[in-house]
Amino acid sequence: MKIIRRIFLNIFREAETDSIEDALEELGEEEYSEDDIRLMRVKFFSDLGN
Repeated sequence: MKIIRRIFLNIFREAETDSIEDALEELGEEEYSEDDIRLMRVKFFSDLGN
């Protein structure tokens, strides 16, 4: 799980936009659902704020 979390966090840090669709395209829709992306995005912003 930590590896997956790091991947998501790196994606959001390096992203030019905050688009869920862009993240899905980069990570692969067949491997991650939109809900997975949204949850990790919330986690990223939560960690960033703390």
